[in-house]
Amino acid sequence: MPLKTKSVATKLLLSSCFSAVIVIVAIVTFIKASMIPQLTDKALETQTRTMAYALKGLYGDATQWSKDQLAKGHALESFSAGSQNVATLFLYQGGRYVRAATTLKKDDGTEATGTSLDPNSDAARSLLSGQAYSGPITLFKRPHMATYLPVIFDDGTRGAIFIGVDYTSAAPMLALARQMDYVVIGAGVLGIILLTIGLAFSIRVERAHRETEDIMRTMQEGIFLLDHDLKMGSQTSHALSGILGFDVKPGDNFLELLKPSVSPKTYDTAKEYIDLLLRHDVKEKLVASLNPLDCIEISCIRPNGGMESRFLQIRFNRVMKAEKVTHLLVTANDITRQVKLERELRESERKVQDQMGMMVHILQADPRLLQDFLVRATTSLNQLNNELRTSNPKTGITIQQLETMQREAHQLKGDASALQLDAITQSLHQLETQLQSLHDQKERKGEDLLPVAVRAKALYSEIGAIQEVIARIGQVRGLVSVEPPKPPRASGTEPPQPLVRQWHGFAQQLAERHEKQVELSYQGLDLGILAPNLREALNSMINQFIRNALVHGVETPQERKLHGKTETAHLSVYISDQGDDSVELSFRDDGRGIDPEKIRTAAVRSGRFTPELAQALSPRQLTMLIFESGLSTRETVDEDAGRGIGLDSVKAMVARMGGRIRIGTTRGEYCHFRVQLPLKTAQETTHNRNDSLEEAA
Repeated sequence: MPLKTKSVATKLLLSSCFSAVIVIVAIVTFIKASMIPQLTDKALETQTRTMAYALKGLYGDATQWSKDQLAKGHALESFSAGSQNVATLFLYQGGRYVRAATTLKKDDGTEATGTSLDPNSDAARSLLSGQAYSGPITLFKRPHMATYLPVIFDDGTRGAIFIGVDYTSAAPMLALARQMDYVVIGAGVLGIILLTIGLAFSIRVERAHRETEDIMRTMQEGIFLLDHDLKMGSQTSHALSGILGFDVKPGDNFLELLKPSVSPKTYDTAKEYIDLLLRHDVKEKLVASLNPLDCIEISCIRPNGGMESRFLQIRFNRVMKAEKVTHLLVTANDITRQVKLERELRESERKVQDQMGMMVHILQADPRLLQDFLVRATTSLNQLNNELRTSNPKTGITIQQLETMQREAHQLKGDASALQLDAITQSLHQLETQLQSLHDQKERKGEDLLPVAVRAKALYSEIGAIQEVIARIGQVRGLVSVEPPKPPRASGTEPPQPLVRQWHGFAQQLAERHEKQVELSYQGLDLGILAPNLREALNSMINQFIRNALVHGVETPQERKLHGKTETAHLSVYISDQGDDSVELSFRDDGRGIDPEKIRTAAVRSGRFTPELAQALSPRQLTMLIFESGLSTRETVDEDAGRGIGLDSVKAMVARMGGRIRIGTTRGEYCHFRVQLPLKTAQETTHNRNDSLEEAA
């Protein structure tokens, strides 16, 4: 069965074996068929020529060529005795060369004296022209090597001297020829042996090659060798091109192929890393952790023409020979699924942690406050969605609509943070960021609102998750009821109201985040008797005041100590019934107060005022600017402040409910907000929002 092979090495091996056998046989055959006969003829020709000239020397006198003298022919016997040589003396008679004396025998054993040389032979023609002749002839059916020498004397006598050697006298040369036959046979046998060995070795090589091909074809990793010039070897796995996202060929520069898919920094770092691996004096384990291609993200084109992002892991191992690095074995893997699974796992763990934390806070929160927040959050999200749906698809959304949504998002964020619903707080903070980005754009189109809609949908899902948790907790509480232990309290004291507990917790949370110390006290009405919408509004306002105080007003313990204050700041909240169908909220902190110069700087930074116009503002006018949307004395934005929306949202709520707000402050001592709201809140107001602001005397 013929061996079908694709291996170049196997083909070369078989070709070499065949070629070697053919060359040996050709050389031996050439020697036997060409060189040996030539050597034999040459040797015999030289022998006959030498003997012929020797015989001619013996018969150099014309007197020796008489018939009587030639008939004696004793000298001829010495040239043929003991051998198969033939010596003949010819006389030219009647136009023919006749054997006058010869040692040649006829077939019947008698001497061939009197016989003549064929006049048409080459020898006869050469003699007639006076030239010698040497060459093979046939005498009485026996091959001979012969030499004819013409003899001409002055007296007109003409003759010829002949020496012939029978080829049977060349026995050694013929034996050599026969030996060459054996050599040819031996060469053939040797060739067969070599071919057998070569074929067996070729089968092993081909089997190994096929195994390598099978491995390269079926393995899922991309594998190839990289030389010192960063060029790829001839053997690569079939999966390599699919993993890398581009075609590769032997001899390609690997880093140049990878360059369009990675950043310049990654490219430079990868080149330095590979150079380190190719150095013999650098330990491989020491630099393995420096591999910049261990996890890289690349973009490649799908078969349908679209773009996709994938993650690759490319690792390098040294190939050593005589303690020198000859190549690098490169292994490439598509770890996109692994990376995505790890991200999904981390996200899932984060969500579980968030849900666990949320569950803890839900269990600790007052159910009524939590339910009020969920109702208000759902209402606000519905309003936000309505604004998005009614926006003009071409012109997008107006600044006024954006500012309304920003205020709602900021109020919700404050309330969620007060309830320690961290996941909701973070989502609302991201929503604020998206709204601010839209606010800063010069042009807003309908498609720009898509991220906001996606974020709102996510918030719906998160609020739904909280409601589901509350429902499950309610089911558990319905099955098992455990009365919590009652903390001891002094005689005549009442337990803090749920909202007060929330405000206290929110203040402590912010204080820890900003490395400050604070205590909050409340006096006034039982908040449970207030209408839900009024209670919710007061809660949102106080949350904003707490946030504003802890971020902007309250100093660090070190600052307070330097100014002769206690290290712990105090926030006072007082809600009272004014007796005229209205309630008043009083919120006071003993912090640094309002700094008009900081407000002046913020006004210029916001771009709303030129330095000259800002310089012309009075302290009262500057103080009123803290209620303007988008103006903040904080230069950086975080979860707690920096957007200039908090007090603007308070101002909007007060105006919407038909109330009034007053502010009093002394720099370095305190800041005091007083908000008056009707018990029967108005759903809509027609007066200007600025009418609700006053500066306290």
